[in-house]
Amino acid sequence: MKFSLLSPREQLARIMNRIYYGGMTTLSGGNLSILDEQGNIWITPSAVDKGNLKPEDICCIKPDGTVIGLVVSKN
Repeated sequence: MKFSLLSPREQLARIMNRIYYGGMTTLSGGNLSILDEQGNIWITPSAVDKGNLKPEDICCIKPDGTVIGLVVSKN
């Protein structure tokens, strides 16, 4: 399967999986993001186990500021 045919969520989950299992990040370290052709920003969540990251964990921020996806607030 061509990587470019995957959704941004799937791309980020797969990239983070490779980074984590390659020993280049910790369980909760770092974030990745993608800016797509429509101006949407797709980003991995903070403070989430990067070894178990799933596509549905990825958030999308639309150009108008709307957030789509799981939003975890820290109290």
